[in-house]
Amino acid sequence: MIDITLVPNAGLCNRLNCIASAVTYQRSHPEDTLTVYWHYSRDCHCRFSDLFSPTLGDGSLHIEELTPSHFRDFPASTFNLFLPSLLRKGRYDIQFTDTDFADSFENKTMGSKKVYVCHCNRFWKDPEPYPLMSDLFIPTNSINKEIDSICHSFMGRRCIGLHIRRTDNAESIIHSPLERFTQQVRQELGKDSETLFYLATDDVSVKKQFKLEFGNAIISPGFTLKRNSDEGMRDAVIDLFCLGKTQLIYGSFASTYSTFASRLYGIPLVIL
Repeated sequence: MIDITLVPNAGLCNRLNCIASAVTYQRSHPEDTLTVYWHYSRDCHCRFSDLFSPTLGDGSLHIEELTPSHFRDFPASTFNLFLPSLLRKGRYDIQFTDTDFADSFENKTMGSKKVYVCHCNRFWKDPEPYPLMSDLFIPTNSINKEIDSICHSFMGRRCIGLHIRRTDNAESIIHSPLERFTQQVRQELGKDSETLFYLATDDVSVKKQFKLEFGNAIISPGFTLKRNSDEGMRDAVIDLFCLGKTQLIYGSFASTYSTFASRLYGIPLVIL
């Protein structure tokens, strides 16, 4: 039996993937205990309960907030002089972090009784990843109302999702250039001029360009795009679920946001 403390790390969808991985781990290892802590940080500037029900939809886990009293369990960084990592050595048999590969988790933790995991994605090689993320992560009532209000504008219509990742994701910018998305929109409009496109992007200039070229065919609410604010994180969840409620997503290379949106309701994803 292993007692695991899990702290999902990095951005929103990275953390949600990590939590989904925890659910499949617990199902496969019911003898182990698993405590999941959510930490408020610059990369994810909110509490989990500000965005979702703290108890996952299938009832398998309750997400707890990491508080200063749990300083030892905070992700180690230059900001805290890596002190948490040193303090953990007296409590945990092993620390499994982002630098460790998922397929090595069970071998590395074999024989351990107390394990600390701080990871930015699936931390173990689950043979069957959790199927529909919307069954696990239930947005708060106020967020759900905003999602429903936006999606009402394209329900019953052919609506295609566009996720164009820019800003600090160099791989997306290089491998998924903007021209591919504009070409794809033109092709889809050539097939059906009534097609709508839900555009999710972290670049306001992209929104302006698509609105200018394609007009009312583009649905893209004026969200706060910075994730280092409570409002920005709330808007990111609304944008994510609206994107997931389209019929097909054209997404960006090396973006967990694109892949996670498609896994919310099991819709097709094409990386441009």
